[in-house]
Amino acid sequence: MIITVFLKVRGGNLSKVIATAVVSIVCISTASLAQSANNDRDAIAARYLSEAGSLASKAEPSEIAKHQYLLTKIAEYQVKAGDEGGARETLKIARDFMLKTKSDHVGDGPYVSLATANVVAGDAAAAVDIIFSDPMDSNHAHGLFQISREQVLLGNLDQAQQTITAIGELANRREGWQRNADLKWHDEALRLVAGSYAAAEKFTDASVAINSIQDVGIKAEVLGSTALVATRAGKLNLAREFFDQAIAFAIQIGTPTDPLHIMSREFVLNEIAVNAATAGDRKNAFRLVDLQGKNCRHRDDTSHEKGVDAEELKRTSSLPACGDRDLALAFLVQGFSGNDDLSNAEKLASTLPIGYPHDMAQSALSGAQARTNAIEAAIVTAQGISMSVLRDKALLRITEIAAKKEKHILAKKSISHIDNVGERARAMLIDAIQLVSAGKLDEAWILADEVQEMATFQMNYNQRIDAISTAAAIFSLRSLADAETLLGKLNECERNTGFLRSAKILANHGRHDEAISALRLAFNSVPETCSNRGMKLQFVARERVRNGDQTQAAEDIAKLADRLVRAEAFLGLASGLWSEPEMPLMTPGW
Repeated sequence: MIITVFLKVRGGNLSKVIATAVVSIVCISTASLAQSANNDRDAIAARYLSEAGSLASKAEPSEIAKHQYLLTKIAEYQVKAGDEGGARETLKIARDFMLKTKSDHVGDGPYVSLATANVVAGDAAAAVDIIFSDPMDSNHAHGLFQISREQVLLGNLDQAQQTITAIGELANRREGWQRNADLKWHDEALRLVAGSYAAAEKFTDASVAINSIQDVGIKAEVLGSTALVATRAGKLNLAREFFDQAIAFAIQIGTPTDPLHIMSREFVLNEIAVNAATAGDRKNAFRLVDLQGKNCRHRDDTSHEKGVDAEELKRTSSLPACGDRDLALAFLVQGFSGNDDLSNAEKLASTLPIGYPHDMAQSALSGAQARTNAIEAAIVTAQGISMSVLRDKALLRITEIAAKKEKHILAKKSISHIDNVGERARAMLIDAIQLVSAGKLDEAWILADEVQEMATFQMNYNQRIDAISTAAAIFSLRSLADAETLLGKLNECERNTGFLRSAKILANHGRHDEAISALRLAFNSVPETCSNRGMKLQFVARERVRNGDQTQAAEDIAKLADRLVRAEAFLGLASGLWSEPEMPLMTPGW
């Protein structure tokens, strides 16, 4: 790109002016090259999407679900490539096929997925039409809610408001339980809109949306969460107003002024209390705990313990049930812990008797202690949890925090107290991954070796696959052959994930040729007998593009015999051209 620049300098520095001009030229050139690269990427993606669409559009009636999934995903990527018109055409094919086979659908899932895809493609009218084509009219309000949800996610709040109005109009034509069910979706949609406005610190608009919510329980919850957002935005007076309003509505739950009776009074009071404690509003937090025992019906099984006589029980029989005070205090500990307010959290937790609320409080407190570098104290706190499942989860979280802070001795100490074999293996792999990041490969390999020995006999099916796959990825840094040997312990349909994770960890360490070799092994390790072969190959194709093996991947995919598997794999090639979520080294939560 050649640009001739004529300069006339008066009273200035010629070299400075020339430098400025050169910078401008470089910026123009860089922007042009970036745009050209984007255009090339979109053109290549369009070719892959066209191939996938051609294959997917020839579906048989027995392939309804796969057909619709593929066409909606193709449309999604067409939108990313700037081809909204093409996306709408793709979705029209999917819709026509779905309507021909509507008697074979179960539930409203197919209608919802197709409708939301049309929202993404910019055709809200088509989305609404699809929802109303569902012969089960009791599904319509839920379908419209899903449309409004997608509109909120896209930032189209005006469109979302119009959809919410349509839900309200639909509910007003109903009677009885169906009307209440539809109004719930109306209010849940308004919850999303209010949350979006609050996140953008548009609290006036959020208030307007909240005021339109009809159910007092949902309204109270949304006011409480908005109060927390206002606190974090530094608008403390406004936050107090929101908390006061939240409490005023919460105490109406279950009374005659709450006609829908959707929410639990105890649950909502606890939710607001957590938000108040997290916001540092101790006054309202403790006020909410006290409200659990006021203007409510004492539970029959505990009334004698609280000295409640028969007359009092009769008087309060029509009121909502009183809340569990210990549980409410445990929620406060959660809130204070979320704000790293260890002083208040520790004081409250120490007052709770052994039981579920105590364990819940100790779990939250141990997490806050670990985050604030009191890791040894966190381990001690977690050991005081009586329920083994909660104790192991707390120790797993402490291990992850310690490992990320490179406190590997404390991580190992935390691991030693985990009872469940699967959770202990997961904790060890979390520590091993952090050791790899720190360049301590020998220590990481020792942990991975221990895990693969544990995984042989002592874990459930999913834990075993995940543990061996991640251990193999860590071994791939020693040699890809070692990873392949370990993955041989899994059946053929299970090995794909381990090769994908090996490719990720190798690429992260700059060993790109080996990463590509791992991805080719991943592609070839999925036999035709695997029920989800297309999905597995889609993930592999995406990663091959990301690692520069696009041409060979396209050739390999073209040789696949199964038409829909080939379509899914081409979809993976297209998705790899954009910034898709990376393959994690471990499945989030076993």
